[in-house]
Amino acid sequence: MASEPYLAPERPELLESPYYFRNKESLLREWNHSYLRSCVAGFPDVTFTSDSPKWSIYRSGEFRRPRADPSPVETRAPVIADVEKTTIGGRPIMTITQIARPARLSVNGMPLKPNLPCPLSENDIVFIDGLRYMYRSLDNVEAPPRASQYGITESKVVNGGQGIVGSVPIRFGQVASMSCAVAVKHLIVRPACVDQTAMQLSVWKSLSHPNITPFLHWYAEDIKEDEEDEEAEENGKVEVSMPIGVVTPAAPHGDLKQYVITKGSLSPKFARLVLKQIIDGLEYIHFRGIFHRDVKPANVLVFDKSLDAITVKLCDFSKSVLKPKDDQRPYPQEGTAAWAPPEVLSHHYNASSEAFGVGAILFYV
Repeated sequence: MASEPYLAPERPELLESPYYFRNKESLLREWNHSYLRSCVAGFPDVTFTSDSPKWSIYRSGEFRRPRADPSPVETRAPVIADVEKTTIGGRPIMTITQIARPARLSVNGMPLKPNLPCPLSENDIVFIDGLRYMYRSLDNVEAPPRASQYGITESKVVNGGQGIVGSVPIRFGQVASMSCAVAVKHLIVRPACVDQTAMQLSVWKSLSHPNITPFLHWYAEDIKEDEEDEEAEENGKVEVSMPIGVVTPAAPHGDLKQYVITKGSLSPKFARLVLKQIIDGLEYIHFRGIFHRDVKPANVLVFDKSLDAITVKLCDFSKSVLKPKDDQRPYPQEGTAAWAPPEVLSHHYNASSEAFGVGAILFYV
């Protein structure tokens, strides 16, 4: 998934589905007890991690955990409010307390009184210096589905874009009624990338096109400590990550990269058919306001092949982003270097950039 924190998109209407918020909060609860959902495009959410009961809001607008030895920057930027998890009437609750004046802080339109804790309830609207947030507790959020719920059997590791191929019961309610061949793509989710991951899962699920691989399910595996994260070690903490599996139908003929390696180059007739279907799939997602950002043979699955026809579908939307209104907006460097367009090096990307990947695929096949 993306390696940089994801900011609320400039086109938030694409992220209003219940499925997006359910995915996001299921992932967030693995590390956090609550969060302030940003209601302003371009500003991130504020999450409150389970290992810290208290956070301070600084005049600069930053949220930080209080430290015994604050830095000179923290000393110069005074605290205007504290957000703290406490117990009232025997049950845990979050409160926000204004510390300094003047400060533009309010809950549900009511200005805070200095040094008087204000309890936060589900869906309360919190204004902090002109920024609007919605308070959300994660205590009662449903945990992400786990691998054991899907009972993947007869799995085997394959090379290329499909990951692990096996069979999984398709459940209707609580009853497993049938099985189908599936592919499981394993991805790593870090705390800073939860919003991006939830967006990508929701985007993929929303797509329905003959040349887009259908999204079936996703599940979470056990959280692991990333002991090899040098940056985390320098900061005196061990970063944690959560592997997830994205379940899709298995392609009988594998991905296009392996197909060409095992079967040889395509004839001009089949190359045209493949390119047309890839372009059709890309035109569809561009119309939906989405960039794939990793167009390459390993992300094109071959579902059917006969003497006269071939069916391919785009897969793996783990690097996809929503297309902003401003084409000049910089992007993090993503994708596979050998198949990425040159402008990625300068953090630019648009619909024409995806055409570079299509041309590279034509050369490959």
